[in-house]
Amino acid sequence: MYFLILDKECAAFVKSAQFKKQFKEILNHDRELFDIPAGWSEKNINESPLIADFDNSWNQLKDIYKNELSAFAYSQIPDEKQISKQFINLIQNVKLL
Repeated sequence: MYFLILDKECAAFVKSAQFKKQFKEILNHDRELFDIPAGWSEKNINESPLIADFDNSWNQLKDIYKNELSAFAYSQIPDEKQISKQFINLIQNVKLL
């Protein structure tokens, strides 16, 4: 995800109307198809813990990211602060849906 967002074409797509349209289509499809956890499909996207409270969610995940992912990576993993920054940017686009 991080490296895709750094790509100029992908970054432009994420900011486009087409991204918003496709994101909504996929979200609606998933709402129809999946019912676990119960009640998730009736919630607004902005109620997602990852979106509503990213800082807290990331604080709980970043040590796992740093310690466990690096063991499986073929090269050095991106700094957790850079990952956080790119997710925050992506969240800002998703919040506008």
